[in-house]
Amino acid sequence: MSPRWVADSSVWIDVGNGEFLPAVFALGVEWLAPDLLLYELRTTPSRADLLARGVSSTELSGAQVGRLLATARGRPRLSHVDIAAALVALDEAAILLTGDAALRALAEEWGLEVHGTLWLLDRLVEFELVPKLEAATALERICAAGGRLPADEVASRLARWRR
Repeated sequence: MSPRWVADSSVWIDVGNGEFLPAVFALGVEWLAPDLLLYELRTTPSRADLLARGVSSTELSGAQVGRLLATARGRPRLSHVDIAAALVALDEAAILLTGDAALRALAEEWGLEVHGTLWLLDRLVEFELVPKLEAATALERICAAGGRLPADEVASRLARWRR
């Protein structure tokens, strides 16, 4: 598992809605984020929250901006912020966390290791940073707030974690 991770806005929003931000930073990984993404966050966690917890803000280089613009031309469903997250993950050999299908497809095309919010919650439970019942409650909060997670996977985890 890479010691460097990049999460897109959807994952950070899920983390905030699930109220498990402190546990995410107990994983012992280095969190990276393009500065574009940090400026986009308007809810919990905010840019200030993430920076205070040690997220490394990354400014795109000229070459990265060029690749971002070239990539965006052929992918209208992807925002510049999403592509920036993938570029940072690519250039830093980091795992990319996203809930966006189009971004996941790009990441896979580029050969990135890519996961989502459920995988992140699985890691928190696996490493005993969040008890199973708290993970189930967090998952219910994410869903109640409008998180877009696969219903069958959510149901499976809720059943397993509530046992």
